[in-house]
Amino acid sequence: ALADQESALRLVLVRPDAAPTPFSCLPSRTFDQLKQQLGLEPSDALATKDGTPYNDGTTLSGAKLKDGDEIFLFGKSAVDVPTAQPPPESTHRASGDRDLELLLVRDEAPPKKFSCKPSDRFEAIKSDLALPSDLHLTTSSGDVLNDASTPVQVGLNNGDEVHARP
Repeated sequence: ALADQESALRLVLVRPDAAPTPFSCLPSRTFDQLKQQLGLEPSDALATKDGTPYNDGTTLSGAKLKDGDEIFLFGKSAVDVPTAQPPPESTHRASGDRDLELLLVRDEAPPKKFSCKPSDRFEAIKSDLALPSDLHLTTSSGDVLNDASTPVQVGLNNGDEVHARP
């Protein structure tokens, strides 16, 4: 028979920017609750070693995790690695207003790095970059970026390319 007292799972959080962190968690907790316990951002993704994300509402037992299993962190706290950002515990500024470093790619000019706020509208970004207003900005995959939308709305991250097309 199953004991009423559930025993905590001993798991390991693996993140790209830090040593693996062992922790304990009850199997009945959801991944959402686990992120709060570990002090992670709600937008962070926890995943299997091969990158399959766990659903926030799933419990650890529902994901068939066992003692000693590793959970991998992907997402905002993991993305900033190339430019050694301080760990997510830093309280300098809310991550929402940290500048994004993007790359402007145009046919007639070399790629140019620029930074903007995640909440800046693309029409403002175009004027900051002194681009003609009839130029269209697109993602590297060719999706047109609406002038009224913002980098955070379209899911741009540090290092992403923005293409300027007539």
